[in-house]
Amino acid sequence: MTEFRLGQREIIESALKGHDVLALMPTGGGKSLCFQLPALMGTGLTIVVSPLIALMNDQVASLTRLGIPAGCIHSGMSEQERRSVFHAMAENKYYLLYLSPERIQKPGFAAWLARQKVNLYAIDEAHCVSHWGHDFRTEYAELKLLREIHPDVPIMALTATATPLVKDDIIKQLNLKKPDQHVYGFYRPNLYYQVEFCENEADKESFVLSALSKTPTGRVIIYCGTRKKTEEWAQLLARQGEKVAFYHAGMSSDERTKMESAYQSGKVRVLAATNAFGMGIDHPDVRLVVHTQMPGNIESYYQEVGRAGRDGKHSTCLLTYSKKDKGLQSFFITNSEASAKIKAQRWSALNAMVQYAEGSECRHGDILTY
Repeated sequence: MTEFRLGQREIIESALKGHDVLALMPTGGGKSLCFQLPALMGTGLTIVVSPLIALMNDQVASLTRLGIPAGCIHSGMSEQERRSVFHAMAENKYYLLYLSPERIQKPGFAAWLARQKVNLYAIDEAHCVSHWGHDFRTEYAELKLLREIHPDVPIMALTATATPLVKDDIIKQLNLKKPDQHVYGFYRPNLYYQVEFCENEADKESFVLSALSKTPTGRVIIYCGTRKKTEEWAQLLARQGEKVAFYHAGMSSDERTKMESAYQSGKVRVLAATNAFGMGIDHPDVRLVVHTQMPGNIESYYQEVGRAGRDGKHSTCLLTYSKKDKGLQSFFITNSEASAKIKAQRWSALNAMVQYAEGSECRHGDILTY
């Protein structure tokens, strides 16, 4: 690397000063370097909280290839593998340790963490801590324990998507102390946003197959609104000769890890997935991202299409939209256990998404305005 990307230098400088940081950077903007470089310049351990096992394994492997000692602890490891990591930790061998948010809650783990010399906590996909966000996760809510364990260790919260409401809530939930806030542009000119109105499923199939035929190389992600739909789309595309798999939260942890690995390695070119797949996915050559059903909000949509074109090359983001899509998202909101206040916010976000899908203005402009 010969120069920093937009915002990296400023975020790294804040971390090196020992400040709490809230960083909003576009997908593909190089968030990882913002905590990896301070880890090399510090005298203690950098703890990275990451939501995806495949991502943790990938980043640790990349760092190891560069000669940077790093480890991870997650549910996909054997007891012997975890013991090996703890042994390496006892000998102060690592600069970075990657953890899943669930690990922080394990009995005895907080006490172990308190004994470590930590110089930085980095929370990736930090929007998951907010009840107001599009992807709130209960395990992220417990990350407030980090401030209790090490009151004086700086926390860096990173995300690619956060409205002002979510941004304020991240600061509150993680108890960030007057954080340096770094917000950078979300305009990605190499992405082509395409919305096609569909009367029925046959229309959707036609548009998706056409888009695939125009995308002979590179990876493809096809997002579906339900688990059943991921399996149906995988079956349809397999009949078309595609190397395809499906991915959703109803699969076992081992099954999901296997699918993540197959996609990482290139054995699978097309992945039909729910929004359980998306965070932290870092493949430069995703050329097509399809939404066969409209997401519930623009934040989710931006997060998911952000997987495309991370190498800067032209890539397509296709939304096949029908009136039934709003009905599905309305069902999810109505039947959720969220408070009335949060449901009201989700209805508002859904209406904004519908306006985007049904509008005819500049798609880039609509997303940036939101």
